[in-house]
Amino acid sequence: MQLGARAPHVPDHADEDLESPRKRPGESKQAGAPNKVKKAVPSTTGLAGAVSGGDGVSLANVTLGDLRGLLEEQSQKILQANREHTEGLVKSLEERHDARISEVETVTRTLSDSMDSLQGRLTRMEQLMKGGGQVLGDERRKQTLVFGGWDRDTRRNVITRELTEAFVKLHITDQVDEEVFTTGPRRSIALLNMPLRLHELESGRKARMHRVLLAINGANATTSSGKRLWCSYSKTKQERETGAHCAWVKRSLGAISDTLAAEVDVEYASGSVWMGESLVASVVRQPMNGAKSDEMLVDSAAETCKPWVDLGALSKESQCAVEKLRGALVANKR
Repeated sequence: MQLGARAPHVPDHADEDLESPRKRPGESKQAGAPNKVKKAVPSTTGLAGAVSGGDGVSLANVTLGDLRGLLEEQSQKILQANREHTEGLVKSLEERHDARISEVETVTRTLSDSMDSLQGRLTRMEQLMKGGGQVLGDERRKQTLVFGGWDRDTRRNVITRELTEAFVKLHITDQVDEEVFTTGPRRSIALLNMPLRLHELESGRKARMHRVLLAINGANATTSSGKRLWCSYSKTKQERETGAHCAWVKRSLGAISDTLAAEVDVEYASGSVWMGESLVASVVRQPMNGAKSDEMLVDSAAETCKPWVDLGALSKESQCAVEKLRGALVANKR
């Protein structure tokens, strides 16, 4: 502390800072309320923005009709877009539908062609079942040789053994590839198939068959039955019936007289028989002019042809009665 210092000055009037603001001279009420917010006065700039469009166009003069026109324009645009979209969908569906129809039509045509082809094959099979089996058999016969010279009902092993011996002695074993066979346990003939060899032509097979045929028929061999061994090509049923007709006529005449049998000329390929100047029998040829129906003998048992015998012409050339000739033919018919 300091002694003798001057004491501080003390004012003799009231301190203004200690007085209430209300009592201070020269200050208004507003000065005493500095925290109150003044009311905002509307601005003319904000109003102008409210009536202006986003693209800078003023909307102050827009009418209800303008709005309706704008809505109608927008509606037309939406309808047009929907219409185009719908038309596109319909067109796409139509294209897909047309494509599927085309596929169905293609499949239908394919099935129709297949059915037609199948129907044709079925028709051919029916024809084969009715008459084609014989055709197939005739095709197989073209590659078959027939051997004979044995009595009827000769045992199979006797026929096959003697034929095998003949092949060895005649040196034709290299011409055949299969064994001879018979169609039953007891027969008078044997068969031999001659199938095509690898890379062999039809002409080569026919040559081999012909060599076997010439060797057998030229050997003058005799079987155990005491008959001459012979070989021939297998014939179709029609060919056999045609040749059998000639044999039947000649056999029947031989039953009457060996001289009559020797006087006929025979053509087995056509089934024709001549005696003197007359055609007395045939399969493929027509009777001579003047033939009488009651003197014609027709073989109705034949399946592939209608062979006939002119008994009147045969009686004229042989000097035998018609009834005698008829009886001989009937008696010698097999």
